[in-house]
Amino acid sequence: MSEPVQETMTRRTFLGWLATALASLWALFLALPAIGLLIQQPAAAAAEDFISVGPVDALKPDEPVAMTFPDETTDAYVHETVVRSVWVVKGSDGQIVAYSPICPHLGCRYSWDPAANRFVCPCHNSVFDVEGKLLSGPAPRNLDSLPSKVEGGVLMVKWERFELATPEKIPV
Repeated sequence: MSEPVQETMTRRTFLGWLATALASLWALFLALPAIGLLIQQPAAAAAEDFISVGPVDALKPDEPVAMTFPDETTDAYVHETVVRSVWVVKGSDGQIVAYSPICPHLGCRYSWDPAANRFVCPCHNSVFDVEGKLLSGPAPRNLDSLPSKVEGGVLMVKWERFELATPEKIPV
């Protein structure tokens, strides 16, 4: 009968095992962003969410109000909070509309001119009425309204961007 062979770990065996373990850990570390992309909620589904903008009880008919709100964005594995703004108008019929603050001409930020009772883009003099209709200027369409709803007295908005300088409102 032969005696059982007892293996001893040599220095070379140990270093080979250690190198394999370290390489495996490094590969796992490099693969974590890809694994996160596979697991996380798709950006398209996240964009469907409505974001709380603020209370609507103080809104007066036909007096636009600029409202800002934080929006959580994710690009690959970078998460950040972006401060967005919208123009909110309560119509004489009580309906509330949220407009993107971006001019549909070239993407400038327009403002409300209370003296003229108009939205005015300072860059190229596009002018819009309180209902967002184009009155004059190079802008190719009316102001872009955003999907919105009121829940429990709070305005909820779905943030979207649209193609610039096109006559149609095309989501980007």
